[in-house]
Amino acid sequence: MNVVSPSYNILISPDETVLLNVGKSVSLYRITENGICGLNQVRSLKHPSRIALSSSGKLFAYSNTSGHIAVHDIKTGELLVKSDCLSKEGFGLYFANNDMEILSSEWGGSVFTMSLGSGKTSIVGNYPVSHATNLVPINNDNFLVIGSVSGGGTLAFDTQAKESVSTPLFSTYPYWLECSSFACTENEVFFYGHHANNSSDKWINEDVAVNALFSYDMLAKRLINIISIQDILGTSGSMHTKFGYFTCMCISKNKQYVLIGYSSAVLVIDLLSKRHISTRKIKHLSSLHFLKSDTKVVMGTWENIQIVDFQDLC
Repeated sequence: MNVVSPSYNILISPDETVLLNVGKSVSLYRITENGICGLNQVRSLKHPSRIALSSSGKLFAYSNTSGHIAVHDIKTGELLVKSDCLSKEGFGLYFANNDMEILSSEWGGSVFTMSLGSGKTSIVGNYPVSHATNLVPINNDNFLVIGSVSGGGTLAFDTQAKESVSTPLFSTYPYWLECSSFACTENEVFFYGHHANNSSDKWINEDVAVNALFSYDMLAKRLINIISIQDILGTSGSMHTKFGYFTCMCISKNKQYVLIGYSSAVLVIDLLSKRHISTRKIKHLSSLHFLKSDTKVVMGTWENIQIVDFQDLC
């Protein structure tokens, strides 16, 4: 099941019937038992980067590398609203407030909304973070704002908190800690901290964090588990040298398996037994998503989109 089209970012609808792909443009595909078929293609903005789907499944939004945002009808492809917003690139793009607003962020610490009715941009908060301002959905319209601070640490803020109170996550800022490093499940966020230079920076709890997967309890507001992927692989060399740079990750619905994607390989890890199952070489990998009760996997590369059996990766 392959589609020949460049893919830099993929989003799957909650009912697993629609695939949204960011390539040179934004393309929509229908997922069927027989494969993937095209629906619409839009080019309202040049250089697309991030994409979001409304809770109703009727709208989608995307941003570009200039921080501009466009919203379209998913069935017709009609452009509903377009705005320059803050004209600053950033991470995170989500529908909020009953699909009446878009919530996004820019790298310098500003989190903002864009009204679908007027296109007006409003600042939600200016958080004292830099390097990257990540948005992680908790539930409904509640998000974590995660980024580094001038002292070198990494903090998490709650967008619905009345005061800008932070939770410390790390004493440093892990390389490649961005939106592609997060996988959200009920009341839990999984992160992947990749250190391309194989450094020995420490987590807040003093555990070594080199190429590690960790989970954050959103109710308790603390780290609850850390798994060193490098220890599971039994290697001390550079992951970057072996597999290229980190690109993406996804967690199975039952939280047993994690797929960790690099630019030239995907690692399959059993989280329950803490065992490395397999490594599959894939050129220019950009996206990974589980499908069909974890029996299928969607993989996006710079050349194509493919759906494979999970067992074929094992």
